[in-house]
Amino acid sequence: MDVLSDLLHRARAKNALVRQLIQRPPWSLSFTDPPPLTLVTTLAGHASVRIDDAGTTPVRLAVGDIALITGPGRYTIADGPSTPPQVVIHGRRKSVADGSVEAPATQRNVAPCTYSDGLPGATVMLRGAYDLRGDVGDRLLGMLPQLAVVPAGPATRAARDLLATEATRDEPGQDAVLDRLLDLLLVLALRAWCADAETTPAWYQALADPPIG
Repeated sequence: MDVLSDLLHRARAKNALVRQLIQRPPWSLSFTDPPPLTLVTTLAGHASVRIDDAGTTPVRLAVGDIALITGPGRYTIADGPSTPPQVVIHGRRKSVADGSVEAPATQRNVAPCTYSDGLPGATVMLRGAYDLRGDVGDRLLGMLPQLAVVPAGPATRAARDLLATEATRDEPGQDAVLDRLLDLLLVLALRAWCADAETTPAWYQALADPPIG
């Protein structure tokens, strides 16, 4: 078993939170108590992701792009980098930006894992939240920056589509299916990210050398 497989095998999703979000501009979601690792991918439209406390430039996600976000800092997903926060999410609790505990009236749960404003011209996203624990989780997080973006491509398309389809269903065993599909998409995204010479961790590059690998 190679190093990446061993790492991911022991850092599987369990009771992961997978949600499909359908938002019509202008929209903005801020996550103040995020999990150690979040996967966000855009299914339709586009989105902007920024790490609020890092002072970094917001990153634009086109259709099919995947963002891997590591905690614990606050981050915001919006239709554009200048859109002010409208909804603040603290763990699994939502509030509007003025501090009240009620979510906007346009935001409703249309399926067990899908939230939508019900309006045309919306951006559609998937968000999967990992709760990683222990040394294995630390090793996985240590190989990633706060925000890593994997461009859209055929390597991740099929898994992304399967996850998106399952998130719209309400059938027995859904949690187990979502966990496994999220794992699959994460593995494919990490493989694609590691294949980029500009971002590849040194230990991953060493695997290509027969004696060291």
